[in-house]
Amino acid sequence: MIVVGDRSLLERAAAALQDPVWGLWLGRKSCIPAEPVYRGLFDSEPQAQRGLVYDRSIESFTTVSEVNDFAEGTDSIGDQPVSWRCQQ
Repeated sequence: MIVVGDRSLLERAAAALQDPVWGLWLGRKSCIPAEPVYRGLFDSEPQAQRGLVYDRSIESFTTVSEVNDFAEGTDSIGDQPVSWRCQQ
C-alpha cells in the first residue's frame, strides 16, 4: 500500500513501523506479515512502486488505484457477495 500525506506525519508513521510498541498481525494473531511492512519513504508514486516490487515490473502485479471520481460513483469497489449459496 502506498500512503501519501504530510511529510512529518509520514516520518512519524515510518518510525513507528520500524520500531513498533506491539507486534503486528494481519487479521488474526497467527497471521504475521511475511515481508517487512515498511519499505521506505519515497518522493513519488513511481519510486514507491519500485520500492514495493523490488526488481519486478509493477505491470506483473494486480493493482488497485484510487479513482476519486465521486460524481460517477466509481470511487470504491463493492464487496457485496454475488450469492450466499455454495457453488457446486
